[in-house]
Amino acid sequence: ARANDIKRAVVLLDETAHQAGREELVKFVNRRSTPGVERQLHAGTDPNFQTADGATPLLLAIRQVPRFPGARLVVDVLARWRDPEGLTDTQLQLAGADGVTPLALARLLG
Repeated sequence: ARANDIKRAVVLLDETAHQAGREELVKFVNRRSTPGVERQLHAGTDPNFQTADGATPLLLAIRQVPRFPGARLVVDVLARWRDPEGLTDTQLQLAGADGVTPLALARLLG
């Protein structure tokens, strides 16, 4: 029983760390902080998760471009991200909850 409790605690800590990394990545995307986004990606944060409203970090960044042209730098970092271990490359065709993919949205917004 004790071994199972330890395993559950490790899984819980791991999930808590992943959630914190996701929150940090969204924060840096929303601030249009290219260095922050790069830091989170290099720390192992998977860029393919969906926020509570169903958007991926890449979709969040693309949506900012019409108002903040500097957001294109964040879009570029996310779109080109290739995990050195090949585990968490950004998925350009991963649709948000509304069914829109980052590529489709980028084309629509120019």
